[in-house]
Amino acid sequence: MIKNFFLFCSFMFLNNAYAGPSLYDAKLGDWKDSNGQIIQLDQFKNKKVVMSMVYTSCKSACPLMIKKLKKIDEQLKTEKINATFVVVS
Repeated sequence: MIKNFFLFCSFMFLNNAYAGPSLYDAKLGDWKDSNGQIIQLDQFKNKKVVMSMVYTSCKSACPLMIKKLKKIDEQLKTEKINATFVVVS
């Protein structure tokens, strides 16, 4: 199932099937990474990115989301696909 979801997303975004504006062009300001360094979303442009949002105080859905992200990471590694994971909190 993870593979099918990833393939669908790859088709939609990597093959330009989605013709709308890019999220990477949105002016969302500066973000901080887990080391406190300033980053901007556009630095991920033209990279394979798996992005999710979680709340650090969440006790139900968010741990499940992290577990699913880890499974996606395992699947991508199995298929030798490099992707950057961005978890926004």
